[in-house]
Amino acid sequence: MDFLFSYLALAAIYVMLAVHQFAGRYRWHLSVSQAAVFGVGAYVVAHFLMAAEPLSFLPALAIAMVCCVSLNILVTLPSLRVSGDYFV
Repeated sequence: MDFLFSYLALAAIYVMLAVHQFAGRYRWHLSVSQAAVFGVGAYVVAHFLMAAEPLSFLPALAIAMVCCVSLNILVTLPSLRVSGDYFV
């Protein structure tokens, strides 16, 4: 049963990413930063789950959320000064 749930979780993740990319292209809005934030969040969760003294899933997820929010703030604030293709 864990095998089925792992594939369902991967399918849900890919659907979320695909819907976001479709919605962005429909509005003529190219956005590539979500893939970077998605990768950072996945890496941080995996790091804390596979550490020498692993955390449970929810604390690892909370730490990853804080890391992703801080990454978004660090990247977004300087990019507000530019426009056009440079904003992407």
